[in-house]
Amino acid sequence: MLCGCSPVDYYFNLSVISADHTDLLAPNASGAYTRDQIEITYKDGSKIKSLDFAITPPFSYGPGADMKYGFYKIYSSRIMQLRLSGKTEFYIRFGDTEPLPLSFDINKNNYDAENVKIDNKPLTKAEIPVDYAAIWILIK
Repeated sequence: MLCGCSPVDYYFNLSVISADHTDLLAPNASGAYTRDQIEITYKDGSKIKSLDFAITPPFSYGPGADMKYGFYKIYSSRIMQLRLSGKTEFYIRFGDTEPLPLSFDINKNNYDAENVKIDNKPLTKAEIPVDYAAIWILIK
């Protein structure tokens, strides 16, 4: 239960999946990206700054943990904090490609990212229960 003094955490989650459903964040997947091959940045005034994130493994959920989300995901609470503070220019780079614009809104009622776009293309939200932070899917 939250009280008035409890901090609220906002989480940004992004899975990267190929058209044939290969998890492009899984360590042993062919063509997958390692943590070092991904960069998330944001514009702060005239400077571009790196943003911290983690890659987290698939997880189980539901009563008795009988359901599974089977993909790795990029996870960042820092990007959400920056967005809440008014930052709007974010970028994500995979491998040696050019950085792509990353944009989203925050729903302050459920602490989720929404209207997520990369390179101005809307992403799909994973089908998981509403009790969990939204996970967005980029098909590469």
